[in-house]
Amino acid sequence: MKKILVLKQFKDLNAAIALAPDELLVETKLLSRTGDLSLAELFLIMNQDWGETNLILNWDILMTDKIMGTIISEVEKIPLEKFAAIRVQDLGALEWLSLVKPVCPIHLNLETGHHNIVAIKSHLDLYPSVTRVVLSQELESSTLQEYLKELKVETELMVLGQTLLFYTPRHLVTPLYESSEENSLQVLATSEESPHKGFPILENRHGTFMFNIKDHCLIDHAVELKEWGMTAIRIDFSIEEHFELIKIAMDLCESFDSERFALFKTKYPRQLSKAFYRSNKSDVLFKKLKNAHLGSIDQGVLGAVVEQRKEHYTALKLKSEIKKGDLPLKAKLLTTDGKWIEVSVKSLRNAKGEDVESLQKDDIALVNPLRKASVKALLCKEELN
Repeated sequence: MKKILVLKQFKDLNAAIALAPDELLVETKLLSRTGDLSLAELFLIMNQDWGETNLILNWDILMTDKIMGTIISEVEKIPLEKFAAIRVQDLGALEWLSLVKPVCPIHLNLETGHHNIVAIKSHLDLYPSVTRVVLSQELESSTLQEYLKELKVETELMVLGQTLLFYTPRHLVTPLYESSEENSLQVLATSEESPHKGFPILENRHGTFMFNIKDHCLIDHAVELKEWGMTAIRIDFSIEEHFELIKIAMDLCESFDSERFALFKTKYPRQLSKAFYRSNKSDVLFKKLKNAHLGSIDQGVLGAVVEQRKEHYTALKLKSEIKKGDLPLKAKLLTTDGKWIEVSVKSLRNAKGEDVESLQKDDIALVNPLRKASVKALLCKEELN
């Protein structure tokens, strides 16, 4: 199974040569969403002696008709035959390469779309020059196994790196700073709708990107991915800055050792996650949101949770009247997974946050934060169980 590293900055060149990956994904400012290499640096990289390492040119930006002509005119200056393959995400780039460079091998990046097998196969039918598909981190392990059995081309999966949550071609950060849109900006963001904070934000000439707080990590599953037939795995991490960590990760992908992996996790600068690998969490949530436990309850319900703001309030849509004179009110919360939690309602406000004497059925009530409360949970009278 091939091991891939990503070269985003010229300062990482010597470290990349020393690590000698099977493939090196080269990312330029012009063609890559997060790359920082100039075209002059690209030509210097192409002229290095890479031995058995194959160079892959990354062209993963999304293009409008307005800029596509300009981008292609620059691409035409690059000797694409120097690369073992060209990676694309934009279907316009895929179409152009297939028509103008039909013998050029293409790696199609499907990480952020076209996840079902029918869509993937349709691309392969339309474009015979696609020799590899880059699969999404959002596929659970059982789905990956099925796809690897059916796909007749090479496959690739990122096993270490950041997970992109949101992208827009607009510049959302620049207006807050005295900075040019041509310069890269990196900041951290906090969610207003949840307690989560510390989302890495990158803004550059191609737009604004928000990444997950936790990095995606499947290096402890690399051996089983190889057994299932995965062709290549990618480590997307700053090479020079984290040289030793990358070396450990590459070794673990080849031969896994639990103790060394535990050491790797303690030295890794951010938290790690397997995302959807073990379960498709979007499906798991459906069962929770439907809350099958509601069916047997039709009396004694005080309200249903519609929003939970930890350390601030729990919002309820009331099923019966609540009076301030009844507080503190002992009650029980029926969670979405069927557990009963003893709680106490100590405060009562309306939807505007104003203190009130009472609220009626169908009103929105803001009460003190109730532990284990989540959307669809039920607040019930204490005697109900």
